[in-house]
Amino acid sequence: MKIDYKIVDRVIYVYLIVVLVGASHPSISEILRGFIGATLLFLLPYVIGRFLMEVTNCNSSCLLGLQSDFIIDFMFCWFFGSASLFILAIFLSLIGFFSIFNLTVIILMTVLVSLVINFLKKGLALRDIDLSWREFILLILIMSIGWIATLVYRLDSPFPYQPNWDMFQDLYIAGRICEFGEFHIQPQEYAPYYYSRIGTTMFDLLLALSAYWSHSEQLSIYWCGPFLYNSIYGLLLYLWVKRVTGRTLPALITAFVSVFIFEHNPVGLMQIRQDRLLVLAFPYLMVLVDNYVSKTRNLKNLIAITSIYAAAILLHPYTGSFIAAILTLFLLTDMSEEKIKRIIYGLLPAIAVLVVVMVKFQMISLASLFVLDLTGSVGLPPASESFRLKLMETWYSPLVFGIFLAGLLVSSYHIRDNLRRYCFLASLLLILYYSPIIGISRVALFIHPFIAFFAVLSIEFLARGLSEALKLNDVGRKRIFNIIIVFFLVLSLPMLIASSQRCFEKTKSMATGFIKTSFTEYELEMSLWIKENTPRDALLVSDLITQEIIMGLSLRESFGKKYFFPGPSLELLEALKSNDTRNIAETIYDILPPEVRNRKVYLIVSGRLEKWLESENPNAGIWGPKSLEDLSLVTLLMNSPYFRLVHSIDNKIFLFEVKKVSSDSC
Repeated sequence: MKIDYKIVDRVIYVYLIVVLVGASHPSISEILRGFIGATLLFLLPYVIGRFLMEVTNCNSSCLLGLQSDFIIDFMFCWFFGSASLFILAIFLSLIGFFSIFNLTVIILMTVLVSLVINFLKKGLALRDIDLSWREFILLILIMSIGWIATLVYRLDSPFPYQPNWDMFQDLYIAGRICEFGEFHIQPQEYAPYYYSRIGTTMFDLLLALSAYWSHSEQLSIYWCGPFLYNSIYGLLLYLWVKRVTGRTLPALITAFVSVFIFEHNPVGLMQIRQDRLLVLAFPYLMVLVDNYVSKTRNLKNLIAITSIYAAAILLHPYTGSFIAAILTLFLLTDMSEEKIKRIIYGLLPAIAVLVVVMVKFQMISLASLFVLDLTGSVGLPPASESFRLKLMETWYSPLVFGIFLAGLLVSSYHIRDNLRRYCFLASLLLILYYSPIIGISRVALFIHPFIAFFAVLSIEFLARGLSEALKLNDVGRKRIFNIIIVFFLVLSLPMLIASSQRCFEKTKSMATGFIKTSFTEYELEMSLWIKENTPRDALLVSDLITQEIIMGLSLRESFGKKYFFPGPSLELLEALKSNDTRNIAETIYDILPPEVRNRKVYLIVSGRLEKWLESENPNAGIWGPKSLEDLSLVTLLMNSPYFRLVHSIDNKIFLFEVKKVSSDSC
């Protein structure tokens, strides 16, 4: 089955126009709008990048010196288009012309011109998509498995509730871009009294555009997006392994195991995030660099690679820089002299396995030698090596993890250079995972697919050795391999089921802070009320997590961590426990700088705040929703001249306006 590349492009262009015209129809459900918005996260940057490639008559083949395929070309267009949209938004904001509507008009004109060019020109010399019906069915199966894995995980957090909380910063920034026409490069500029992540707002701009085009809420896209993320992740993993090995079964198993990793999931069963987009692209970024190593290299190729790195860093500085550094080392090592390359490829996997063995038997503790902080975190000790090993064995079981290590060692001496390159990369990531660097444990996101991949290769080497020892022909060797693979799957399934069960129990457990969803119906209802009934520059104060959640859902600033953590939060904690309402009101206004004390300030009281006060720890994060059991604080504030009850919902959450305390008040 051959699919014409130009037909795919035309379908995408027509889809965007239909969405823009038809998504506003009232009969379309919000959940469908959310899925449409999630697809636009991928398609809008693509069409911009595709248009720029058309008008310059340039593509990834001529830039990278590669034989282009659909995935590489799509990724190149996406990164190119994302960076271009970001730069365009900066330019429009500098000349005072930025708004989502104006940016949408420019994108729509681009789409229409691209559609005309696509019909009138012969188009770029791109390879058509050539799939057999068998492979097409396999790809659909893999994407369906990714969809099912996400659905199973989200059974206890129905639409639009989220099973995790770490996405409200982006909701807030994207909402301000979409509804208020604010566009800034740095997240802090949106809310100077709320400390957001360090990075750029490229992803938030794409989220705002997708919500605007699909007429959906950003929250809907956040719920629906992981279904696409996990499906595409499985698809890209399958294509990556198939491209490297030329075999279907290892590719299927790698994709299957990877999409069912629930704890510390590589892509985000819990939420879509900008760093997860880079994890999603990582397998094919390896293919891209691998192809660059294999081809003639020149300045034009280097500029193209550098452009993709730059777009990745704009998307997420930490993860983008990490990927750029790892892949550059991957690139430079393979470009070194053959003798040096053989030493590195042979030595590093052995070192990685040795580190794991020594950690397993507690022969070393790297953290006792040094601790390196590359994240800017304060007071967060690195997780011990033994704890990280325990996590790995929890995710994969010691037997499966051991098979992976054996495959790593055997593959390092394999005659195929492309396998040895990936073996080197997996070993490097494994060593980093056990290193005492604060925050480096997140490198596990990139290790997951390698574990399944090299475990399958290890089994393949074992089957080959047995077939040679038994003097079997090719048919016998395949039978041996299939038997061992079935045995491997039998060993893997209990691990996957147990891991999933642990994750589900965690989402329901009050003890761990997660209780089905990161916010409740009454918190969402209160947020929407605040959004419609308070001034745009209102400031919210409560415990740390309530502030962040309500801020993201209501698009109102919170005191947040920049001026609230850790000193002022202790002051507020002590004031609220004092039962002196004048002191509480004075403390809240004293936390703020003088230039913003003329803004409306609101105090939110809920079960989270109650548990925060009980904890007596100003730095405590009350992650899961809590029931409000004691109304004494509410009664105290209601009878105070310094607080005015503005709104409440079912005695579960209360919103008080904080009045200024004049100097002559009694």
